[in-house]
Amino acid sequence: FDAVESLGILGQIYLHQGIEAVRAEIGGGMFALFVVDLVKQQLYAMCDLLACMPLFYTSNSASVTFATNQFDLQETHKLSRKSCLEYLRFGYLPFSSSLFEGVKRLGPGQVITADLATGSIARITEEQLPVYPVISERIGDIDAAVRSLDQAFTRFYSRFNGETVAAGLSGGYDSRLIAAFANKYNPYLVTFNYPGTSEAEMARQVAGMLGNKTHVFEIPEDAPSRFVEDFICGMQTLDNLGSSHVFALLDALAKGKPSYIIDGFLGDTILGGGYYYKLSGGMESTFRVATFRDNYQEGIRSLDTYIDMCLSGYGRAIELPQQITGEKSEDHISRVEVGSLLSQQLKCCHSHADMVELLLYRFRGRCLIACGPISFLRRINTLCPYYDTDVLLTCMSIDKKIRAGERLYNAFWRYRFPGLADIPKENTGGRPSQSDFGYRLTHFRKALQRRIEQRLPPFIAPRAKAGGDLGGFTELYCRSAANKSYFHRAVQQTHHRLHEVGFDSFLNAFNSQDTPRQLFLRMASLAVLLGKAE
Repeated sequence: FDAVESLGILGQIYLHQGIEAVRAEIGGGMFALFVVDLVKQQLYAMCDLLACMPLFYTSNSASVTFATNQFDLQETHKLSRKSCLEYLRFGYLPFSSSLFEGVKRLGPGQVITADLATGSIARITEEQLPVYPVISERIGDIDAAVRSLDQAFTRFYSRFNGETVAAGLSGGYDSRLIAAFANKYNPYLVTFNYPGTSEAEMARQVAGMLGNKTHVFEIPEDAPSRFVEDFICGMQTLDNLGSSHVFALLDALAKGKPSYIIDGFLGDTILGGGYYYKLSGGMESTFRVATFRDNYQEGIRSLDTYIDMCLSGYGRAIELPQQITGEKSEDHISRVEVGSLLSQQLKCCHSHADMVELLLYRFRGRCLIACGPISFLRRINTLCPYYDTDVLLTCMSIDKKIRAGERLYNAFWRYRFPGLADIPKENTGGRPSQSDFGYRLTHFRKALQRRIEQRLPPFIAPRAKAGGDLGGFTELYCRSAANKSYFHRAVQQTHHRLHEVGFDSFLNAFNSQDTPRQLFLRMASLAVLLGKAE
């Protein structure tokens, strides 16, 4: 993890093996890297495996300009109406490169070669996503899979050399795994205590079992975040206003004076398995799941199926009123555009589950870039073990039947950290020490309980649940007079920008009391983003 030493090694790799060998040598992590070759008069630019670290660029006949923030490049580029509508519909930009016309974003595996003599782009390689092994060659034995995972994580954490580390500990599987592996470095642990949740108690149990303690950061029930950066992060973390305290968490972690923060970015997607049920689009029947016959080896479906899944935003997409969208079809992302993007991904997958998973890697990474690791990286060195290429490719090489339903995760706990296997998972109540049947039964019982609670009056339904009451947070956030004043100032200040792209009706919709809360927040978020750019 020593940056100076690493750059020296990469320089030698480039000299002897070329630019493509550089990415392979880096392995994992989120990064944007530039290599300047004054002999060849060329500049190379690349980013990480799934392009989670954003790298934007603009070009003309005489120059190429790069930035890791799109707003650093927007001065001479018009705001894109199409991108703004996409942001309002999805809450982030799953398809468009940026909010501005002419500002592009480097994709997964791409490398740009720029000619220093002319200032022009000489070459842009095609996107290169990671490729799944064929199903018959994947690890099908759970003991072998656990050992492979253990080796991958051990290699990652063996790179530390006595540095001080800090990590957020929610009590969930991903954060507790980080705490367990990093425990020998005496990590500084911080836990958010959301009103009406039990996460802090789970986190205390984990820390206590490790012989450590966690510093609890209390989020007041009546004080949702009102800070610009926090608000934007909250909007781009699945509309979770609790997550909008990400910078408060960063401040709390910084008190431990760490050399590195370790973040659980994408852990539940890369190692966990419960997401198959939520986002499968009918991948396995409830009966097959309940009777342990779910194997997730169904063949690739039609391209239209995946286009529909993408355009639904996995449930995040909302219908925009016509007074905002207008009637121009060119203002909307087309099926042809999405299909072109997915056609490359189809070449990397061998099953429907592969496609679903790789879509999640790609689009969830885009959705979450504003929170956690990317925000942290710009302030404190941040490491993401689940996004390490070794760990990612190891998980991709394991049979989906083993990974789904937390089977692999639970087996890993029993094998590697048996002392933590009796602590329940914060959102389901299941324990790794349970049998597969017992864990699955607990999961179904909890899911049924949640559905019943959703139909109960608020004064009857229990409040202790993972993640907090998102609906309650949203109402508090929107009702706050200070928040509303702040939002309306942002809209007024950026009205001229919105006018440029024909969003004059934006103000009317924003001022309407009938505007749905989710749309209201996304409109406010867009205005804050544009205001921040100025």
